[in-house]
Amino acid sequence: MIIVRLLFALTLFLSSSLFADTIVDTYRTKGIGPIERMLDERLSQPEYWLEVLKSHDSVYGYFDHETDLLLCSKSDKILKLYSANSHFQLKQEAPIIMGKLPGDKQTEGDLRTPIGVYHILSKKINPGPEYGPLAFVTDYPNRYDMILGKDGHGIWLHGYPLGCDDKEATKGCIAMHNDALEQLDKQLDFRRALLIISEHPIQKISKETMSRLLAFIYDWRYSWKYNDYNAYLRHYAPSLVFQGNKNFQEFKAYKKAVFEKNRGRKKILRFFDLKVVPYPNAQNKKLWYASMREFYQSGGYRYDGPKELLIEELGDGRFQIVVE
Repeated sequence: MIIVRLLFALTLFLSSSLFADTIVDTYRTKGIGPIERMLDERLSQPEYWLEVLKSHDSVYGYFDHETDLLLCSKSDKILKLYSANSHFQLKQEAPIIMGKLPGDKQTEGDLRTPIGVYHILSKKINPGPEYGPLAFVTDYPNRYDMILGKDGHGIWLHGYPLGCDDKEATKGCIAMHNDALEQLDKQLDFRRALLIISEHPIQKISKETMSRLLAFIYDWRYSWKYNDYNAYLRHYAPSLVFQGNKNFQEFKAYKKAVFEKNRGRKKILRFFDLKVVPYPNAQNKKLWYASMREFYQSGGYRYDGPKELLIEELGDGRFQIVVE
């Protein structure tokens, strides 16, 4: 069965008959193992991803599977709901109001709406007359917010006070007319949604940039899977924050021990449901948010769960992981 899957996957990689012959010759003389490594290496090349993106729209990000994407711009006060996968379908567009004061949220009660990428944790029905018929609860503050020292809580996407048709601002939440909110509720699967709140509308992403970013993510995976400690470290920024509050030196020491322990062991490392979107921020950095379900197994250790990365794009077009 594994052989069948690998041979099927080859159709995505075969850019020339020469490469196809190389795959066949390698399988004939060395078996499946080296072919798997060749395919993993191919995943780390921008040329492969450029080919994939020919039939995959990446204008607002990359999604392996269908996701509801909410784009919320402070400058034009518009919320857009897209169904995002290989293409983006606009499902709804509605006016919104946001925090009374401009700028990124920093502290509890500062009357500002945060800027960043958020998940929706839950939906509240009849949350209170001041919030309309329902409300979606975001995960603000996320890890990056906390690293930046931002605090506060209770950032919701909710409706207008019942009986009120005109409202100028909120204390920091996002609010929309109740009829539009109820329409959104019918179309939104909040469990699979991402909410991007930005100062200005998200700029369209070139396929060249996205192909380099996806290749970077899979090159990181390649160095991890094949136990190349030095190459693995080169994917990280010296300013890295790891597991909440560990710094880069602590991270290096921890990973060195893990890599030494796994030397000579076969690793299984797979990513599922990859999502990559731009991460708006008030620091004017080029940041990207990546999330996935990671399956990892080596020796007696096994992990199957979520993984999140914050990746910075440097001025020379390179990338580095700043938060894991």
